Amino acid sequence: MASKNVTSQVVSVDEQAFENADEAAVDEDGFEVVDETPKFQATVQMETQAKVDANHPDGIVDSSDERIYGATLEQEERIRAREAELERISAKAELGTQDGREKRTREVAAKRSAERRREFQKRAASVDQWADPGRDDPRAELSQEQLAAVNTQSMRL
Repeated sequence: MASKNVTSQVVSVDEQAFENADEAAVDEDGFEVVDETPKFQATVQMETQAKVDANHPDGIVDSSDERIYGATLEQEERIRAREAELERISAKAELGTQDGREKRTREVAAKRSAERRREFQKRAASVDQWADPGRDDPRAELSQEQLAAVNTQSMRL
């Protein structure tokens, strides 16, 4: 009976790198490919200065406003944009609803009052024809002499 258990040797990435380090890469012409990238190494003086700068309180740079540690520039931009948007929304919620609130309330109250007045005048017109809001000004029905007489009498009273 055949076994269905598969055995494999798990090799880490570091071990694979060491295994392949002995093998030199060869191009199409059979020549060995040489990595010409220079390897930069810090000098002893640079390492010492880095330790001094890292441990000295004045040497530590506060980059909290400039960069977010461990995030890419794209992630930083998204985070900062979201923070700015949240601040704008908060400011709008706090101040936007309060600014001009009194004016808006007065306008709405005046509008509703005018609507209620019109409705009342329509109901009153059903009882008294002189209270009809759609009725023209009765002075427009008078002649010029009659209107002048009405005005003089109103001035006298």
